[in-house]
Amino acid sequence: MNRSSKIFIALSLIGLLLIIISPIASLTFSALLAVGVSMYLFLKSKRLRVHKRSGLQSIKILIVLPKESKKLWRPFSFRTCSRKSEVKVRKYGLTRFTKLYVIAFMASLLVVAAILTDMPLPLLALSLLTIAPYTSILHQKLSNSMRKSRVENELPFFSLLASALSHAGQTLVKVFNVVAETKVFSALRLEALYLRKEELFASRDPITAMNIYAQRHPSRLLSSLILGYTSIIKSGGDATKYLEEKTKDLFSILKDKWNNFVNNVSIVGEAMLALFLITPLMLSMTTLVFASEVNIALYEVIIFGLIPLLSSTTLYFIHITRPYESMEYAPSKKVVILSLSSAITSIVLLILVINQSLLNAIIISSIAMVLPLSISYEREKARILKIEKELPRFLRYLGEHKKLGFPILTSIERSSNEHYNKTFSSVIKTALSRMRVGLSLHQSAIALRVRSKLCKMIFFMLDNLIETGGGSPATFEIVASYLDDYNVQRSKVRRSLYLYSVLGYLSPLMLAVCLSLTTSFMVNIGEPLDLNAMEGLLLSTSMSFQEEMNLVMFYSKLMIIVSSIAIGAILGKAVDGTLFSTKHLLICVAVALISLNLLL
Repeated sequence: MNRSSKIFIALSLIGLLLIIISPIASLTFSALLAVGVSMYLFLKSKRLRVHKRSGLQSIKILIVLPKESKKLWRPFSFRTCSRKSEVKVRKYGLTRFTKLYVIAFMASLLVVAAILTDMPLPLLALSLLTIAPYTSILHQKLSNSMRKSRVENELPFFSLLASALSHAGQTLVKVFNVVAETKVFSALRLEALYLRKEELFASRDPITAMNIYAQRHPSRLLSSLILGYTSIIKSGGDATKYLEEKTKDLFSILKDKWNNFVNNVSIVGEAMLALFLITPLMLSMTTLVFASEVNIALYEVIIFGLIPLLSSTTLYFIHITRPYESMEYAPSKKVVILSLSSAITSIVLLILVINQSLLNAIIISSIAMVLPLSISYEREKARILKIEKELPRFLRYLGEHKKLGFPILTSIERSSNEHYNKTFSSVIKTALSRMRVGLSLHQSAIALRVRSKLCKMIFFMLDNLIETGGGSPATFEIVASYLDDYNVQRSKVRRSLYLYSVLGYLSPLMLAVCLSLTTSFMVNIGEPLDLNAMEGLLLSTSMSFQEEMNLVMFYSKLMIIVSSIAIGAILGKAVDGTLFSTKHLLICVAVALISLNLLL
């Protein structure tokens, strides 16, 4: 520990001791200490820059990666801000000891704030600042975790493509180059570009570049695939057979993920009911019965702090445990504009024209905003389900004709005469008509706005098989088997969550019924009592018994609304794998509106 570190710790202790004398003096001293630390870090970074200029200049290598879309909110996105903060962390030298000093300083501010104020929300917000020095580390770990998850979701289909093309003599390096030129494999496309950079700028041969790249990749599955392939190539083994076996293993792992999620999905439902039904119910009833002993600020902490935090944690847990979801849905601009305009118009009319209460305005405007999104999503979801339902049958048809020696394009043309459902038949026939004018199957799927990533991957694989003449009947059977299992597991998830979905829909009604009974009980008790005697038992002597009850009821209703929104969002994420599935949210909020207006 150097001298500056000891000085900082000593000054921090002095700031804490000043709390005993005067909290204002402690706060002022802490602010001056923060300014001093900032000046010290600034001067230190300036000396480092001068030292860097005096040293040898390194060679600058320009690497052109795919251009990101220019959006208005891009400079204010979390990714951009975290990158800037990481650069500043490296620039100003926030080492491990410095981070501890900053946390100690923030802890002193937290103690001062606890003495100066009784409001829990500012104190809660200030306590969250203690994680600020570790944002760059947390961002790096989250980025690696998300990178690993996205890669492993696409890896079985990438391995399937590599296995199919290996029958035509294509190597894994060639497959990476093919993937780098398309957006079908969004995660593996970036990995292919990183691998190309490793090969070009480090002047290594492809096998060595893949070895070095795989050894430092966060995904063990991708590392195992690449390292095993390079080992087979060096030893002169059968790479095609290796890729076929590896593809079967990867699809088996993906099936196991679905099985584990189906077996553990009841935990999500039980946690949801425990957190957002039982806890608000107990708190509201306790506050109504013991209004003089429970601080209203507890409501604020739970509504604005605890429920959003638990909701975010539950959604993230579902995100990392729920396997690959094939639907690529994003609402169109028209739907977003309609949704926002409906919400704004409804809340203005309800508050300014009809003079509705604030809570009713919030609920009705939420329904007006969610309704267009829900209709758009459910319509697209029904179309995707019809397409994915026929994909296994379509692939098995191609596999049978592959055994008979027919070219894949001829097999696809013959399959258009099969009796598929109306949606899938329309996609196949339209894709064939577009292929006659020069488009590929994958390009036709994009032109038809097919939102199924599984369908796009399969069409992309078929395009490459048509071009190279590769593939085998086993290739089609592996994908068809996985798609059958995928459809079954997805149905099991919906059936497993059906009971919890119904309980989630009824949770606002159950909360409203219990609160209505408790309120009636309290009113019947409070009527024979002298209100002047009751006022002495309340937290605030300036508030009457009726005013205290009204305030408690307002927060109880607000808690029901927030809990309903949280339950709807969690159900949408658990059942359909996306927050755009707003059907459950719409039902929960509608039940909350009816319950609050009829019972409370």
